[in-house]
Amino acid sequence: NSVESILQIADNSYVVSGVYDDGTESGAAYIAKFNSSGFLSWFKKWGGVNSSEKATSLIQTSDGGYVISGETALTFDWNTEAFIAKFTSDGTLSWDKTWGVAGYDSSKSIIQTSDSGFAIAGYSDSFGSGDGDIFIAKFTSDGTFSWDKIIGGSSEDAASSLFQISDGGYLVAGTTSSYGAGGSDLVIAKFKSDGNINNCDPAICEDVSATISSREYTSPADSPAITTRSGLISWATETVTNPDFTRNTIVTLSR
Repeated sequence: NSVESILQIADNSYVVSGVYDDGTESGAAYIAKFNSSGFLSWFKKWGGVNSSEKATSLIQTSDGGYVISGETALTFDWNTEAFIAKFTSDGTLSWDKTWGVAGYDSSKSIIQTSDSGFAIAGYSDSFGSGDGDIFIAKFTSDGTFSWDKIIGGSSEDAASSLFQISDGGYLVAGTTSSYGAGGSDLVIAKFKSDGNINNCDPAICEDVSATISSREYTSPADSPAITTRSGLISWATETVTNPDFTRNTIVTLSR
């Protein structure tokens, strides 16, 4: 089990997402809300049904809901696709979409766009000619697919961060092994609002045809171990002293 993202919202409560594994399945993405005192308000899984998921990014949306994104793999073939899932403010699943083909595709960053839609960016080895490429994909507010683009070279390239700028376009930041001084170098790419890059060499920029689908998970209100004490999370502080350092343990989750 892990927390990959956390945010504080306007009512001073907290929302986290990551990977949840109760030992009976391959692991599912989850989203959970805690009040300002650390008590669990609600917990919802996404996936874990003959599949394995990881939520890598989390944002709150303009309507008070939440969106998570990450990667999902069906256990019968382990082909991995990027996913995006939208939840209401109380954790009810609104819609979900997967992006990819037969390979390894993973979303590393998600934003809500100025038109109330969503964009994701990450890594894909389903397309292009290299070991992996940067991808960006755009969806409308209801999850309808709008467009996607791939950029990369003969080696491995990956996006780790995505940002929309004032002209409606997008900045993607990440790493490249295809270009630069050798080894792994940083890369920043500017896309127009329609996903295109001005005068981009076709060998670098590519239109793709990813498969867009919905898993339509029901997002049940599962009860993880931390709810067995009325949702109480133990907030423990431990001081350990040795000749080199003093360590404070900030949070301990108890069953």
